[in-house]
Amino acid sequence: MKLRIPLCVSMLAASMLLSGCQPFIWVVACFPSRCNSPTPLLDPRTGEPLNDKAPGRSQETLEYFQMDFLGQYTVKHAFINDYHPSSKRCYLGSPIDNVQVVMNHLKNADNVPAIVVTRKGLPPRPIAPVLADNRSEFIGRTYYKRDTPPDAPQEVLRVDFDALCHVSFYRNNVITFGIRSATSESIQTHVQRMVARVNDRRDSDPYYNSRHFLDIPKAEQVRGNTWTWYRAYMPDERFYDVAHRSYGGDTMETWMTPIGDTGYYITVNFKFIKSERDSNTENYQRARQLMDSVLQSVVIQKR
Repeated sequence: MKLRIPLCVSMLAASMLLSGCQPFIWVVACFPSRCNSPTPLLDPRTGEPLNDKAPGRSQETLEYFQMDFLGQYTVKHAFINDYHPSSKRCYLGSPIDNVQVVMNHLKNADNVPAIVVTRKGLPPRPIAPVLADNRSEFIGRTYYKRDTPPDAPQEVLRVDFDALCHVSFYRNNVITFGIRSATSESIQTHVQRMVARVNDRRDSDPYYNSRHFLDIPKAEQVRGNTWTWYRAYMPDERFYDVAHRSYGGDTMETWMTPIGDTGYYITVNFKFIKSERDSNTENYQRARQLMDSVLQSVVIQKR
């Protein structure tokens, strides 16, 4: 059997050798069929392509964090230690056993929380919230109703917060951990707005009108913390997960508990597919176990 090298590759290699260059090995290794497609990302734990990882084979583990929150409370929690590029690792640049959140002053703005990090050999310092997006993580982004009359005060539609930790896995499951300002949106206000969103109806959109609570907002004690939580079916708000090339969950489960009297509260969110929960699939069982582990790991102590 003869090895046939494409003519274009042979000519390119010959021309580069004549010019005094020595990249022959690279040229021969890169055949047209491979050069035209990107190299798949590999899972560093298994060496397998991330997008080809079969359900049920994941080896997600929990990583444990300890945080000094504003010098007032110690917050301990776990989160999923996942290597997928769509994940957002918790508190990059901070030691996991000594994450420090301090108030940082912005020009022409109020003080906002910032995470102290150590990077490039520099002394520990709070990252500028604008650069680190701490403002959208702790303070949030406010959206107002567009149809508010000109002479009426603007009515807030919702406040969106970015997560401090985020993991997307098994294609349709997302778990996040965050801390939110009650001044931007309190737990009670969030629940009220969520009830309004779920009960909102559009005459010509039956898909939109299928929103409903699987579990209405309620309070529950979990390992000494009082959580307010709900589970809502929101099929019209499924998002497209670029990393997995599929649509994400249609059901949102949100848990919220205050960090003492600081004016901030913790949120743990779980997004999944309702039909997988109804069928109790293996993917849902594993995701449910990870979600419950994160929730039960939260400890809040007065310093």
